[in-house]
Amino acid sequence: MNFIVFLLNRLLGSQVELPLTNALWCGSHVGITIYLYTSKHLRSIHTFERLLYSIYGSVMFNFGTVLVMTIVRSIFPDKKVLRLGIGLSLSGVILLVGQKYVHYIDEVFDAVRFRTAK
Repeated sequence: MNFIVFLLNRLLGSQVELPLTNALWCGSHVGITIYLYTSKHLRSIHTFERLLYSIYGSVMFNFGTVLVMTIVRSIFPDKKVLRLGIGLSLSGVILLVGQKYVHYIDEVFDAVRFRTAK
C-alpha cells in the first residue's frame, strides 16, 4: 500500500496522498468484510450477527496489520527500502495465514455440521 502511495505521490504530488490512503484503507476493510461475510461458517447465523462478526474480523485484521507495521517502522526508522521489503513480505504472509485460518474454520464447521472427522 505504501509503495503505491509513494509512486502516485511522485507522479501526482502530495495532494493525492491522503485521499488515496483513505480509499485503500476503506477498500481493505470492505474486501476483508466481504470475504468473512461469505465464509461457510457464518452463513447459517442471523444477518446482523454475520455482518457484526465480519466487520469485527476486518477491523481486528487491519488494525493488527497496522500495529505490526508500526513496530517494524520503529525498529528500522531510517531504512525505507528495508521497511518496504519487510512490509510487502509481511503483508503477503499475514494474508495467507488469515486465509488458511478461515479455510480451517470452514472445514471444522463442515465436519461438525455433517458429523464427519478428518
